[in-house]
Amino acid sequence: MYPYATVRSVVGRADEARADCDRLERAVPALVGAACRASADASTWRALDAALAADTTSPAGIRTWALTIAGEMAARRGDAVGADARFREALALDPNDAYLAGAYADFLIDAGRHDEAARLLDNRTRHDALLLRLVIAERQLPERRERYEADRAELAARFDATRRRGDSVHRREEARYALEVEDDPARALTLARANFAMQKEPADARLLADAARAAGARP
Repeated sequence: MYPYATVRSVVGRADEARADCDRLERAVPALVGAACRASADASTWRALDAALAADTTSPAGIRTWALTIAGEMAARRGDAVGADARFREALALDPNDAYLAGAYADFLIDAGRHDEAARLLDNRTRHDALLLRLVIAERQLPERRERYEADRAELAARFDATRRRGDSVHRREEARYALEVEDDPARALTLARANFAMQKEPADARLLADAARAAGARP
């Protein structure tokens, strides 16, 4: 049931995602149900925090997932201390979780902690989304100029290969690359609009708004 909730959240069908989580809550531990609901409805973050505080039996993978969601919720409501603590606890449980690394890197970049973001991502460049975040962080670090140029060229080549295959799965990443690395807001907006037509998570909405603002246009 949770995978259905995830898909429905991604495409913007929040009411259906919440209904999926309601049904799931009757059959799973409290932490799983609370994390499912928080991913579909950010206003329920207090219930997720309470479930995390009460939880003593969940496997590391479940707790990592729930902590990552809690970290993202805290970051969105401006609780930087809480977000940082949740992300760090999650990383201690699973330092190899790629989604978690991306979420924490976004938080660090937003906070201007580019050196920390770069160090977090240094050995994770196999993932296109993580290489993108590394390039964004390195762009702000003069001491990494040579590494930045090499990583940027590698990422551009990957996007080019993706386009040649006719693959549109990385539209969010390519839009962010156009906006934050290439300084091409018009192209970023075109890509962000195409991406938002397919998926509507908070990161997609933010990217669309940022690209539109930079381009001086409506989303």
